[in-house]
Amino acid sequence: MLNKELGGEGWATWNEPPRKPKWMRWQTYEKRYRRWERVVEQANAKFMISAETFLRSFRR
Repeated sequence: MLNKELGGEGWATWNEPPRKPKWMRWQTYEKRYRRWERVVEQANAKFMISAETFLRSFRR
């Protein structure tokens, strides 16, 4: 999981960006961090679409 690769603790720390592990080079961290940001943005967008669809089903 990408979050764990960056030093996070998995889903428990998904809302906050993981800090750079001491052993990881800055270039590697920045590359993985950008990837982490894209994944989080995509997950949030999919969640919002699902939530809107779910809520619309109750309005009818």
